[in-house]
Amino acid sequence: MEFPLRSGQGWILPAEVSATWTALPVDVAGELEKARVWLLANPARRKTARGMPRFLVGWLHRATPSTPSRSFGHEYGD
Repeated sequence: MEFPLRSGQGWILPAEVSATWTALPVDVAGELEKARVWLLANPARRKTARGMPRFLVGWLHRATPSTPSRSFGHEYGD
């Protein structure tokens, strides 16, 4: 999959990286497509080649269902 960069070039996600993400409890291919479309729609917020992996990891992290936190007091509505 190719992602548009700030420079106007395309960045290709390495196959070995995407293979490690398949274990995540999320539709990785679907979320990567959403990220690609977001980049197309927001050219002023596109990333550099160096920043693209971090952007995609953050995108997948936000898409991953979270587990309940262990913060104290919240179980009682505090």
